[in-house]
Amino acid sequence: MAPPARSGRRSVRAARARRTVTLLAAFSVVVCMAVAGAPGGASEEPATVPEAAPAPRPGPTPSASAATDPLAAPASLAPTPSATSSPRPADPYATAKAAAQRVTAGAHGFASFTLIDRAKAKRIGDARAATAMFSESTVKVWLAADLLATRARAGAELTEYEMARMAAMIRESDDNAAEVIWRWLGADRAIQDMIDRCRLQDTKVYPDWWSKTAISARDLARLGDCIVPGKGRLLSPTVGAPLLALMRSVDKSNAFGIQEADPAGRGVRIAVKNGWTQHGAEEGTVWNVNCLGIWGRGNRWVLAVTTRYPATNGLDYGAALCRQVTRAVLPLTRGR
Repeated sequence: MAPPARSGRRSVRAARARRTVTLLAAFSVVVCMAVAGAPGGASEEPATVPEAAPAPRPGPTPSASAATDPLAAPASLAPTPSATSSPRPADPYATAKAAAQRVTAGAHGFASFTLIDRAKAKRIGDARAATAMFSESTVKVWLAADLLATRARAGAELTEYEMARMAAMIRESDDNAAEVIWRWLGADRAIQDMIDRCRLQDTKVYPDWWSKTAISARDLARLGDCIVPGKGRLLSPTVGAPLLALMRSVDKSNAFGIQEADPAGRGVRIAVKNGWTQHGAEEGTVWNVNCLGIWGRGNRWVLAVTTRYPATNGLDYGAALCRQVTRAVLPLTRGR
């Protein structure tokens, strides 16, 4: 056994050694913290330290979710965006409507349109499609249809003179020929018959003046639909054939607007009838330019465009509006 005094010195030396080790360990921790800095890049002088980009937040992985949440779905059953939310296909009618509305809404003055899909009994138009304008010469299609229907009901064919007057009225927009036929049919009574038979909503008779019949874009489109020949319709296919033939052979100077956009294909003539008049101070010194077109298999599509704008813009401005509306709806109508 060693003497007690020696044992005491060893205990003191051992205690000193343990304190030294503890101090060294604590000093090492302090040094490491000083070198690493505080979390997030903080500094006593933040302006001297560039702002660190935030660390990306990792998204959950299937294995982590399954490990931490006992109700998590297995990775193979978890829904994915492509499986649950495929994009809806665009509605071609809504797309065509929006495109044509941009044309009419941006017009200098007034412009409106209505397109009828006769095959699906669908109709699109803008917010002003019920606003009536002067019909101008577009009403001549009714005078021709009424003449054909009236003679057919009587079991008679048109005379050569009547046929010539009708041809001049449609192909060359001859106003004198229209005046004669309008009177044959009962003048204002003929326009009222048009309203009743074609179920027009916004149209009004202008006493003793057929070209100032008030008609809206939607009613002008309905009128176009009304005169299309067919079984059980106003005009049978046989009786109505001459009218559509005349409308497809309108003089090229009269076939501006819808026809110029080639809705049935390049160079293919469609059934058209336009109306145009420059009015003086009494009406506000304006052009009224209206376009009516019918085309497609089974005469599926009927487009009406009505315009009224300052006379200084000229006739070509109205023709251009009709072209632009037609081009706006072509993606819907082409090939159908």
